[in-house]
Amino acid sequence: MARSQKKGRGKKGFLMLYHEMLKHPAYTSLSTRGKAILIDVGGQYNGRNNGDLVATYSVLSKLGWNSNDQIKKAVDELIEHGFLVLTRQGRRPRVPSLYAVTWQAVDECDGKLEEVKPNPVPLNYWKFRFSDHRPTVHTEPPHGAIAPSNVVPLNRHTVHKGAK
Repeated sequence: MARSQKKGRGKKGFLMLYHEMLKHPAYTSLSTRGKAILIDVGGQYNGRNNGDLVATYSVLSKLGWNSNDQIKKAVDELIEHGFLVLTRQGRRPRVPSLYAVTWQAVDECDGKLEEVKPNPVPLNYWKFRFSDHRPTVHTEPPHGAIAPSNVVPLNRHTVHKGAK
C-alpha cells in the first residue's frame, strides 16, 4: 500500500524546513517579514503543488497580512535570498504570479509553469546566496532552472583566477 494511502493518515499538512537551511546566512539574514511570509507561502505546499504557490493579498490577508506593499517586499526578499522562485508571471485580468520554494522539487502543476520547468531536483538557490565557499568552476543549474542572478556563467573549463 502506498504511503499516502495508509489507513489513519490524516489530511494535516506540514512544511519541512531543513536545519541546514535555517542555519544558513541566507535565512538568518532574512527580515522578520521575510521569515513570516516564507511560512505563509510555503505552508501552501502540499507535496504536489510546488510551483503553484501564490502570494496574493486575497490569500495572505486571511493569514494576517494587511498590506500589499509589505507582501511584495517580503516576496522580493525571499527571491533575492533564494528561497522562492517565480514560476509564472502574473498578468491581467486576475492571473496571479506563481512561485515555488527552492528546497523542494518543482512539480508539474497542470501546465501552469512558464518561467521554470518541472524538475525532480530541488533548485536550492539559497545555498548560493551569502556563501563563503562558492564552487571555483560554474556548473549548470538543474535542467530548466534559471540561474541565480549573482552567479556568473563560466565556460566549463574556465577556472577562477588564483585556482590551479
